[in-house]
This record gives sequence, C-alpha cells and structure tokens, in this order.
Amino acid sequence: MKLSEMRQMLSDRGIQLTKSLGQNFLHDSNQLSRIAALGELSSADQVLEIGPGLGPLTELLLDSGAHVLAIEKDQRLLPLLRDRFASRPNLELLQADALDHLERPTEAEPLLRRSLAIREKNFGQNHASIAVALDNLATHLHKQARFAEALPLASRSLVIRERTLGVDHPLVSNSLNNLAALWDSLDHHDDAFPLLQRALSIREKIYGPGHPEVAISLHNLATNHLDRKDWGAAYRHFKRASEIWITRRSVTGTLPGGR
Repeated sequence: MKLSEMRQMLSDRGIQLTKSLGQNFLHDSNQLSRIAALGELSSADQVLEIGPGLGPLTELLLDSGAHVLAIEKDQRLLPLLRDRFASRPNLELLQADALDHLERPTEAEPLLRRSLAIREKNFGQNHASIAVALDNLATHLHKQARFAEALPLASRSLVIRERTLGVDHPLVSNSLNNLAALWDSLDHHDDAFPLLQRALSIREKIYGPGHPEVAISLHNLATNHLDRKDWGAAYRHFKRASEIWITRRSVTGTLPGGR
C-alpha cells in the first residue's frame, strides 16, 4: 500500500491521525514484506497484531494463511478494516487497548474459544491449525489452575498433531510436554511419565542427544522423577541436562529456555 493510497483512504473517511495514539503507519512495501517473511507463517499459525492501522501488514499476514487477531485502539479505523477484509475468514478484529485487554484473563477466554470455533468451522475438526487454538485455550486454562478443563483440550491437540504431522514431529513433543504438565499439576505423575519419556525420545531422534531441546526434556523428566520419589533417576537426568547446558553455554554463552 502506497503512502498516497493511505492518505486517500483516510481522507475519504474524514480521519485525521492523532499524536496521542502515536499513529505512524508503515507503508514501505519492502519493509512490510520483510517483516511478514520473518514470521515464516503458515495456516497452522496464529498471529496477534497490535495496531493494524490501515492493514498493510495485516494483508500480508492473512495471505500466509495464518489466523490473525488484530487489536486496534482507534475505533474510527474498525469500519475501514472490516470493509477491506470482509472476505477474509482468517481475520478477527477487536477494538480495544491491547495493553489493557491482554491483562484481563476473563476477556481472553471467550476470544480463545471463538478463535477455536472459527477454525473448526472453516478448516474442519482435524486441521493442524485446530491444534494451535486448542493449545492456546488449554494453556490459558492451565494458568488459571483449571487443569481438568484443560486436559481434554491438550489431549485432542496431541491427537490432531499426530494425525496431521506424524508421530515424531517436534510439535508432537511439545504437545506431549503440555499434556504431561497438566497431569503433573493434577498430581497424576505416573500418567505424565510416559508422555515425558516419549517427548524426550522424539527430541533426541530429531535434534540429537546434545541439543538444548533435549536438555529441557531431561529436566522435565527429572522433575517428574522427583515427584515420584525416584531419586536416582532424577539425579541422572538432571546431571545429563546440566552437562548439555554447560556445553551449550561454553559454546554460545546462552542457556536454553522453555518446556
């Protein structure tokens, strides 16, 4: 979108940008394309865009097939955005102050459930992108200690990823860890244990025995051993994870994070 086109769109609707909202719209097509390309997005991804403005980046994000939740504070721009992207089923528009909105968990849940419903309607029950929406909702419920509600969502996400991506895909290991974390939170450590073992096996197969992702899985498994009072196994897994992290730090100066 050219700068002249942006000015015309605003002029046609009688909109003047305000300094109080810090409105400064990016219009350089090369920069926009570079930003969109860095995301390496696909239809399995979900994107949160804060301040879409007139939608030049939004258009590129939607073209990738990703599901986009765009939060715009300026209510004057919402009709323009709705008109422009009326035919795009993978876009959700919300008028809100993103900083305020994202700090309200009670408001996040209906959005996450709506996102899941939209994906199921447009892609079917077993599309890879459904797993993303299920994980998002399960993670939200997990943070609120609603473990029993999150468990079937995480289980369904795992099944979908196994069917669509294959049983040894890296994202399957992520789903296994998410599901195991819920079982651990419910003090069902014996149920979590085989999931964590399998996640470790997948990561070793894909990344090799010395990769940081393997260290994370070893740490998760060691913690489960502690919960089950298997001290010797916990020590061995913590020791191996520490060796990987020490080697990683000596090479890169960084430590891995995540689950």
